Amino acid sequence: MNRSFIFLLIFLLLSYSFTLGQTANDSFPGNKHHAYIKFDTSKIAILPYDNAEYSHLERCKETDLTYEDLKDIEYLILKFRDDYNAEQIKQYNDLVKKQKKPHIPLFLDIQKFRRQYIAVVNCKGETEVWINCFCNSSNIDWHKEVVKSETERMCSFKLTINLTKSKSYNFRLNPFKNGI
Repeated sequence: MNRSFIFLLIFLLLSYSFTLGQTANDSFPGNKHHAYIKFDTSKIAILPYDNAEYSHLERCKETDLTYEDLKDIEYLILKFRDDYNAEQIKQYNDLVKKQKKPHIPLFLDIQKFRRQYIAVVNCKGETEVWINCFCNSSNIDWHKEVVKSETERMCSFKLTINLTKSKSYNFRLNPFKNGI
């Protein structure tokens, strides 16, 4: 494999980590304020939880998000992105050792997504946020309705964040056009 291509991939990974000064640096453990976190609120919609419509979320009640919660969510999304992109590089390097033409890593570029948050308190009393990320809103008012799916490559993913435990899980990515 061409070394310049590998260096390019590493460069891209690092550039994603420093996009607009946003990094999920683990050197701030326990810092609930994340003063260094900046995010574009014009790309975020907080939707109400409707038990009838979102019964699959299996939650107890809706809750509000504070500005500090939004910074914590951003921190956890960026940490998830950094971990995900690092895993893509690792998988790519493993494949390079085994084959001549491995797949191209699928990096998450958080800046290209709009986001919808639905915040709830689960039955354990923990605050969770279901996050729907997408590129296009398919001619619906994404500030009021959940964008159901995307067909563009790398243009939709979902993630749940538990603010109480500072963890992310239930990641689902729509990486291929037309479900292929």
